[in-house]
Amino acid sequence: MKKIIIKIFIFIIILLVLDRVLFMGISVLYKKSDLTSLGKILKKKYDIIYLGDSQSLHGIIPSIVKNESGLSGYNASMDGSGIVFAKGFESIILSHYYPKAFVLQVMPLKEERGAISKLAPYFTNSEVRQLISYYPISIRVRYSFFKSSCYNSLLLFIIKRLLIKHGSNDGYRPLYGVKTGDSLVREEAKIAFKNGEYVLKAFIEKARKNHIEVIIIKMPTLEQEKNYCYDTYSDFAKIYNIPLIDFSVKDNKHMRWAKEYFYDDYHLNNKGATAFSLVLGEEINTLRKNNKMTCPQ
Repeated sequence: MKKIIIKIFIFIIILLVLDRVLFMGISVLYKKSDLTSLGKILKKKYDIIYLGDSQSLHGIIPSIVKNESGLSGYNASMDGSGIVFAKGFESIILSHYYPKAFVLQVMPLKEERGAISKLAPYFTNSEVRQLISYYPISIRVRYSFFKSSCYNSLLLFIIKRLLIKHGSNDGYRPLYGVKTGDSLVREEAKIAFKNGEYVLKAFIEKARKNHIEVIIIKMPTLEQEKNYCYDTYSDFAKIYNIPLIDFSVKDNKHMRWAKEYFYDDYHLNNKGATAFSLVLGEEINTLRKNNKMTCPQ
């Protein structure tokens, strides 16, 4: 019996060591792929960091915003991300330098999608590790013991991005074509998340504490979507006196809900992203001119 226990113990030790080695190896590949934008951001130290999900990733062209606002930017949004990824990436960025502003997309607060996988290479950051404590205990235990498992859903994407490099668009990923049916962008599995409001509050307070402006935006959509958390973003915008711009309203003076601008119901195509980025740049420039970017100095 004693020998069996010893063998089991040795097996577990070997398994955990192999898991750590695998985790470290995949983390290196992840950082070399263009799934991560940190290296590019730190090299140029952009003025604005855009954080959102697939709507922002495929809808904001930083170079066009820069032409209108004079502020350089990087689109660090990721498909299937949410407020946890935004908060984690904010912590990572601020551990290196302070941008002038974060532009944060309105995203669901009561569900989360894939943040652990996307933040996995940065678990050495204490604030990123803290975010894991907000997840259900089953997920916390799983990732605590088997770290490489956080890459399960990303491994094929990492390999693909290593083999096929995308052009340099400051993070923007274009979609081409015009809406012909339902949503065509792949969605990641969602889990219930009860700490979204707290994470959003922490995101805003962290930025403000470091004299960084936060601008909240709601992206244009062809179909009105139910977003029960919008009121929370609106309340926080009032409490912290930060700009919130809703580009999704049907009577928006800039975006006339033209079908030609959309790849599907919820994502702009390249033509729509070009038009929207022009509008966003104008709005940011107006905020600057009217002293509405009110972060305390």
